[in-house]
Amino acid sequence: MRRATTLILFLLAAAAVAFVWFFERHQPGTTEAGQAARLVLQLDPKVIDGIEITGSTGTVRLEKEGPGPWRMTKPAQDRADGAAVQEILKFASEADVQESLSGREKVSDDQLKEFGLDAAGATLVKFTQGGKVLGGARIGRVAPYDSTAYVRPEPVEGKPGGIVIAVVKCLPVLTRAADEFRDRRLLGATPETVTRINFKSGEAVVDLAREKPVKGSLWRLTQPLAIRADQEFFDSALPDLLNLKAAGFLDKAPAPPADAPVLTVMSGSGTPEALQIYPGPEGAAFVKSSVRPVTARATGETAAVLLNLAQVFTLERLRSSRLAVLDPRSVTTIGMKSARGTDIALHQVGKNWYLTRGGKVWDANNDRVVTLFKALNEWELPELIQNPGPAAEYGLDQPWLEFTFAAVKHAAKSRPSPIPPGQSLTLQIGEAGNKFFAKWTGEPYVYPVSPLPLKDIPVDGLKWKSTRLLGFAAFSLRELTLAQDPAPPLELKFDLKSGATWTARRLEADVTPLLDMNRVNLLAQKFSEFSAADWMSDAATGAEALKNPSLRVKLVIEQYDETRNAPKPFPIELHFAPIAAGARAALYYGRIEGEPDVFTITRAAYEELTQPLLKEGGAGR
Repeated sequence: MRRATTLILFLLAAAAVAFVWFFERHQPGTTEAGQAARLVLQLDPKVIDGIEITGSTGTVRLEKEGPGPWRMTKPAQDRADGAAVQEILKFASEADVQESLSGREKVSDDQLKEFGLDAAGATLVKFTQGGKVLGGARIGRVAPYDSTAYVRPEPVEGKPGGIVIAVVKCLPVLTRAADEFRDRRLLGATPETVTRINFKSGEAVVDLAREKPVKGSLWRLTQPLAIRADQEFFDSALPDLLNLKAAGFLDKAPAPPADAPVLTVMSGSGTPEALQIYPGPEGAAFVKSSVRPVTARATGETAAVLLNLAQVFTLERLRSSRLAVLDPRSVTTIGMKSARGTDIALHQVGKNWYLTRGGKVWDANNDRVVTLFKALNEWELPELIQNPGPAAEYGLDQPWLEFTFAAVKHAAKSRPSPIPPGQSLTLQIGEAGNKFFAKWTGEPYVYPVSPLPLKDIPVDGLKWKSTRLLGFAAFSLRELTLAQDPAPPLELKFDLKSGATWTARRLEADVTPLLDMNRVNLLAQKFSEFSAADWMSDAATGAEALKNPSLRVKLVIEQYDETRNAPKPFPIELHFAPIAAGARAALYYGRIEGEPDVFTITRAAYEELTQPLLKEGGAGR
């Protein structure tokens, strides 16, 4: 081959490669193109605000405004079935083409009729945004494949669409009668939006309300008594009530009698909706709504519930059967006073509770706070006294115990915030004639209560103090001196710089070679997270016993403080003594030197502290 011919062929090949590269880089990818070809419509459900369905049963128009619910605007104004709307929207965005039967060429009338796509047999669905048609399709007969039908997309830019077999899972929805596009729920509100419920049957009226339509907002009865409602009842019953559904709708129905019970539901996101409920034939119930153009017909269990609402909306069923409904997630301040002179306050910062007692702030016993909430929230109220006598009759003139609860944000452990006026709840517990009574200030009622839950609520303010006595990193312990009577003190030191080892001296002698290092390290770990069993209400008795301690422990902990960059030594001394002399005591008194409060530890804990640290031949401890 001559050189000129070779050069020409090379230039032609290079041009072809360049053309293919330039052309294909502007075309959709294989995956993208294939996916688009498999979809009947490519519409974004988020922008669709109108659906129009035209079929053998007439035309149905569904619309929505903004984030509001879907409504049926044709052939009548009513709430739309939200679940049905979502099924149709899936067709707009997800309907897959299984097989293409024709292109964009002209399709004969006989072909259209064969596939049920003619004007008489097809169901036409259109999707709009702001009145502008985004797309649509004619849906014909059921096709041979599962969940499929013959479909012809509506013309785009004047060009007709081809006939395809596509997945149409919403076909049973699209072929519904117009009346079946109504929302079958009798009430349009949701549990999250309801703020008030009123039920009137004859002369009896029951009214319930809550301040905010949010989860956890407490319900209160306002009629026939102003009293706390049963929160648990509403958490379970309210969703069921709002989800009651009609079996069908009637344009014409018998007029409700004048004394028909009326259930009115108000929400923060809509107008009040009143339902008049009255019996229908064969156990059915008619329900006439104040905001719907038709009368609903309920049957079966739904009808039974509606016709027996008067038995549900009673004071006995709806009033709270618990002494308290406190949410531990929102209460951040607890005050406690008792007839014994206790006056303490608890406040929460983060997840931890702190105790203010005697002008000082301590770590609080978090478990006791949890127990308090549990005891009050589970305290049963078998009855109430609606018209109580004088407070002294129930021991409430000088309450045996009083709790105040508030939700206040606290800046820090050492700076609890005051409670603003009018932003707290106070519970008083009184005793009279060996009986106990409870009352929430601001409520006119008194509740006779069982004293059993009181056993889990300490009256002594000291008992609310955390039993966690020490908390530090074990490797920050630098010195540990143990003096168990009658043995001489054993002095241990930890040197981090020279190999992180312990040394020991007793009576000026170096006994390091006799140290059981495993036991020393375990003891250091024990003191780094040392806790008491409990606090002693009678500190005087314990203090007297601790004048002659059986065990003295001195710790030196090296830690950083807020004012220095260098570590600072913190000395701590603990004393222990048995509660009972002679035989091994079941409990031992304990106290941190310089602090007034006396705690107890178990015998097992004491024996862990007094395990020999020197190996055999080291004279015990």
